[in-house]
This record gives sequence, C-alpha cells and structure tokens, in this order.
Amino acid sequence: MHSKSQVRWSGPLGPFAAGLDAELARLGYTPAGTRRKLEAAAHLSQWLAGRGMTAGDIGDETIAEFMVARRAGGYASQLTAGSLAWMLGYLRGRGAVRPSAGPGSAAGAGHLLERFAAFLADERGLADKTRSAHLESARRFLAAVTPDGESSPRWSPSQPRTSPPSLPARPASRLRAPRRTPRA
Repeated sequence: MHSKSQVRWSGPLGPFAAGLDAELARLGYTPAGTRRKLEAAAHLSQWLAGRGMTAGDIGDETIAEFMVARRAGGYASQLTAGSLAWMLGYLRGRGAVRPSAGPGSAAGAGHLLERFAAFLADERGLADKTRSAHLESARRFLAAVTPDGESSPRWSPSQPRTSPPSLPARPASRLRAPRRTPRA
C-alpha cells in the first residue's frame, strides 16, 4: 500500500481499500496525506455499516450527514464533503455509487466557487485576506475557461497536455510595484 500505516477497514467500503489507496497515489498524495484521506474513508465505511447502509446508498445527503457526525465526534480534519470527493469519483467510476445529482448545469461556476471557499476555510484554515486572494484568482480562471451560458469548463486539469486559455489581466488596482530594499 502507498500509505505509511495500514488503515483498518470494516463495512461496505472495505473491498475498495486497495483501489482507494492506489487512487490517492495516482492523484499525487503523499503517504501521510493518503493515510488521512483513507482514515476518513474508513470512518465513513464504519459509519455506513452502523446504519445498515451499502456503498450504493452513498449520496450527497449521506455525505452531509456523515460530515455532521464527524464534526460532532471531535475530528479535526477531513470535515467537508469536498474532502471525500476523490473517493466518490473513484467509486462512481466503478459503478459502486450512484451518479451525483450534484450541482449540474444550474449552479455552474458559482457552486464551484462556494465549494472552493469552504475548502479554503475548513480544510486549509486560511485567513480571510488569503482566501479572498485565492477566490479572486479562481474567479478569473473560471471566467476564462467557462464561456458565457455554459456551466462546465471547456478545459479540464485531467487533460494536462492541453494548455488552458490565457487568463484575463489582473485589475490595475491589484498590481503592486516590486519592493526594493536599499543597498548598504
């Protein structure tokens, strides 16, 4: 396995443990990061088993309920639905989880920005000013890759050989002159 320590699995996601580990390695997670992600997935599996649920019962509502239970249990990381998005993608790709009703075309870039803002606050713990800067960059990126009237980007990071379109220029009010330190 890719992760440093073996994560103990029980419940309906146990049969997917090796595949989930391999998926995180493919996504470039470090062994420590992989361990944290797998521990959260194993916790979800135990939680599902405790409710008599299967992998096929996992949906957005289920993940939301699990995250509430995880926060109430005093866990300090992996506390948003986005922290399990990689797992849902993997399981959906294998037909083990029903497709997402998700944001679809109605929510578009706004939904992505909301999820990104939650990730920056909850998972990364960034300060307001830093979050604002990241969100501004994300807005400019989404404006460049999401044509008017469309809700999904025309460029995907899963296609690394394709260059994204050029981003709109930064507003002049955000440009700063380089700082110069006097030489002695």
